[in-house]
Amino acid sequence: MSIWIIYTLGFTAQLLFSGRSILQWVISEKNKRVLTPVLFWELSLVASFLLFVYGYLRNDFAKMLGQMLTYFIYIRNMHLQGQWFKFPKILRWFLYLFPIIILFIGYNNQVYDRALLFQNENIPSWLLILGIVAQVVFTMRFIYQWYYSEKRRESSLRALKKSPKNLNKKD
Repeated sequence: MSIWIIYTLGFTAQLLFSGRSILQWVISEKNKRVLTPVLFWELSLVASFLLFVYGYLRNDFAKMLGQMLTYFIYIRNMHLQGQWFKFPKILRWFLYLFPIIILFIGYNNQVYDRALLFQNENIPSWLLILGIVAQVVFTMRFIYQWYYSEKRRESSLRALKKSPKNLNKKD
């Protein structure tokens, strides 16, 4: 596959991730409160899908790991907003199974070898490890968001509010 197609996938995914954040910010500012439109999660899922494919084509485990950690959180947020089941059933199944199937096929066709999983001739080991750690730390924000949304039983990006007596205290 052409390197330009692979780079276009990665670049498009990054544009979608940026676009979703700008969309969420504009809508929240306009409404003077934190809002998370369904489109935020839809763009997140499409971008995550594309970045997962990009990681697969580049043999970049750190990228694939980061997307696997958040991919299903995006789907769950669409569940919480009551939008997931509006997608055609075949598309939902495809989106659920795609990352798992790709990893299964790659592992069973010796594309992935546990001994070689953290080796990529195009990426130095130290950079791959840094990428994995960065992906996990970066992803923690969505794991926190997922926990918070499950606790409230609604999709939300808002943080827990401080009590009035703690508002004057410095963090």
